[in-house]
Amino acid sequence: MRLLLARKCFRTNRRVPSAFTLIELLVVISIIGILITVSVVGWVSVAARGRDSQRKSDLARVKQVLLQQYSDTRTYPVFDNSPGQIYSASWQLTAVGSACGHSDSNDPRLAVKYLDKIPIDPQDRTDYVNSSCADLAKNQAGRYLYLSAPTDSTGPSSPATGFALMAHLEQNQADWVTDSANPLKQAVAPFGGWYAAFNNYSPTIGVDANYLIDNRSQ
Repeated sequence: MRLLLARKCFRTNRRVPSAFTLIELLVVISIIGILITVSVVGWVSVAARGRDSQRKSDLARVKQVLLQQYSDTRTYPVFDNSPGQIYSASWQLTAVGSACGHSDSNDPRLAVKYLDKIPIDPQDRTDYVNSSCADLAKNQAGRYLYLSAPTDSTGPSSPATGFALMAHLEQNQADWVTDSANPLKQAVAPFGGWYAAFNNYSPTIGVDANYLIDNRSQ
């Protein structure tokens, strides 16, 4: 009798495992979703910082070889506007073929002995140097840009005694060039207002950059 009562008591007090409720499942799914979102946002931010670091490094490298060439030739490459307003540094600093060549042989491009290939933006995967002039002028947003100085009412003057290299940074707002110092937006010495005037010309050529280094910057 005592054995039967003990068995009955054991069966009565034993816990039966229960399944998750709908609310509990929704809470777990929500937490997982938040963790995934935070991870993705963090990865995107890290990737953008990496690309911005490469942009700064690329422009610093080009600047050094431009300074070296100027020391030898006493001129920087003059911005060539003969086929249209092509701001892309990969074109402005490269001697290209006759199909889309630079007009003035007295204003040399960046010689191969200084730099055999102009770097391009990490998100710009097309070889614009070998494209036609029409393709080059269509949309130049998000590329490395090259400007020479001084300019007058007709365009860049020769010899070039100054230059600016520009890029579009995704982050690092503290490094962005202010509108008051951006030659793509208004007249800025020694570049004048020529570049800004053509950048705003209709139809737009899509030049977009917020980071600048020049021959005067450290």
